[in-house]
Amino acid sequence: MTTQIEPADRSAIAQLVIDELQANPQRLLPEALAQKVNTLEQGQQAIIAEQQTLAEGQRAIVAEQQVLAEGQQAIVAEQQAIVAEQQVLAEGQRAIVAEQQVIVAEQQTLAEGQQAIVAEQKVMSARMARIENDLGSVKGWGLELLCARRPGMIGRGLDLLRMRTVDPGEVNEMAADALDSGTITREEHDQIILADVIYRGVKASDRTACYAVLEVSYVVDINDVRRAIARADILSRITGMDAVSVVAGDRITEGAQTAAETHGGISNVDDVIYIQVQNGAQLRS
Repeated sequence: MTTQIEPADRSAIAQLVIDELQANPQRLLPEALAQKVNTLEQGQQAIIAEQQTLAEGQRAIVAEQQVLAEGQQAIVAEQQAIVAEQQVLAEGQRAIVAEQQVIVAEQQTLAEGQQAIVAEQKVMSARMARIENDLGSVKGWGLELLCARRPGMIGRGLDLLRMRTVDPGEVNEMAADALDSGTITREEHDQIILADVIYRGVKASDRTACYAVLEVSYVVDINDVRRAIARADILSRITGMDAVSVVAGDRITEGAQTAAETHGGISNVDDVIYIQVQNGAQLRS
């Protein structure tokens, strides 16, 4: 006997099947297909898990990128600050260089000025030296003329009387005669005629005649002393009489004064009498 199913029942049965499939579709599927479905579902779950892991990794990367970006921004800001400081330093260095250039220019100007001053000082020193030499010569000539014209002033210091200045012409005659007789050499002849002043007088102690050879210099030095000694010796041999060595001047150098013992402006220097003469008069203490 055949059972007929009504259309309404068919519809209800179909709906039950659909619900069952939706609720537990694997019951109605073959076992092999169900395993494949399970495998697919597990694969989907794994993919979903990997996707989540990737998403988390992406979020971590994004966070790291943000940190890096912030670090880069900080580095850029620091670099900008460094660049600004370098600019300030460069400007300071330029200012220092400019100041140094100004200082160098001023130093060069000062150096040139100092060189000009030194050159001028040298010129002035040379001029003063020439003036001093000329003035010394003039003073020496004036002092020599004074001593020649005032023999009594020198005789008082020598303790000689009746002092007179021997004329240079007379000295020349005596020197020439002595040269002719062989008493003196030509060199000695030339020395004695160059004596500044020669006096003749008598000693106050015994009235014996004698000569005095005077070397005059504004500043008496050891060379004046030596010339006086040598020329007095020459004159003594020419005349056969005593000849006193004398130097006169405004002052005497330390070298010439070393052996001197001064008494009232008169000193004995190596048997040479030094008479200090200032302002036309013999000085006395």
